Amino acid sequence: MTSVDPHTPSDLARLRSRAIRGTYSREALKSVFKASPIAHCAFAHDGKGLEGPGGDEKPRIMNLPMLAVLREYEREGDVESDASDDLPENGELIVYLHTYYGSRLVGAIKDGLESLTISTTKMDGLVLSEIPKGHSVNYRSACVYGYNPTLVPNTPEGITEKIKALQAVVDDVTGYNRTDFIGQTTESQAKPTAVVRVRIEDASCKQRVGGADGDMPPVEKAEDDTTSGGPDGHEFVGVVPCWTQFGRARGIGKHKEELERAMNVRSKEGEQYALDAAFARTKLDGR
Repeated sequence: MTSVDPHTPSDLARLRSRAIRGTYSREALKSVFKASPIAHCAFAHDGKGLEGPGGDEKPRIMNLPMLAVLREYEREGDVESDASDDLPENGELIVYLHTYYGSRLVGAIKDGLESLTISTTKMDGLVLSEIPKGHSVNYRSACVYGYNPTLVPNTPEGITEKIKALQAVVDDVTGYNRTDFIGQTTESQAKPTAVVRVRIEDASCKQRVGGADGDMPPVEKAEDDTTSGGPDGHEFVGVVPCWTQFGRARGIGKHKEELERAMNVRSKEGEQYALDAAFARTKLDGR
């Protein structure tokens, strides 16, 4: 990772609109992807083998949903990086993408793909105004500008890396240390699974919190309403907090109670975050 942490961003990642709501913090980047691991990966495809409705195979921009997790890279043993290899530095923040060998992304990588963008967004609330223009949403978003996407190989070192990456996918998506209960991915399971490692050239995060005025809590007392006509003179103005509410686990097997406790914790944490966002009580690291 070359430039994420509070820093002066490159033109590639610098936010143009409402930049005050942005951050380039490494911790913010990790937190947004952990809260919303279903990302969208955009990349250029040469069009070969992708016949369109008109029968053409012209170059296209692909944008595919994919599970993405961020982790610090760990080199095996005492091997040091050098300019001759394309491996990340030890401790460098990277993105792992969970995919399959027949995917268009894997095909593009095999054809020499050099860069892609990976973005995700978590919605935290509906923001309602008295006029259409004032409506918005509270959200957290992150965009990674990645380079050198690499298909992790089925070498001994690669299998070890894939197993760690797949553990990260399972634990991040479920929101608890599920691999403590089900065990690690085996070598035979890892080999047919495609994992893509992406280095980060630059990245940015952005967040909106508060009510219709932005970064300010919504008005809830009539005496504080400065809108013309007072609260009876306009439609509802404020925030409807939004979060993921996990339901009751359905199925059979061991440790169901532990699972439901973990899901209840996630639901309560999501609700609290959405409420804190509504009242502008929380901000991404670095804001």
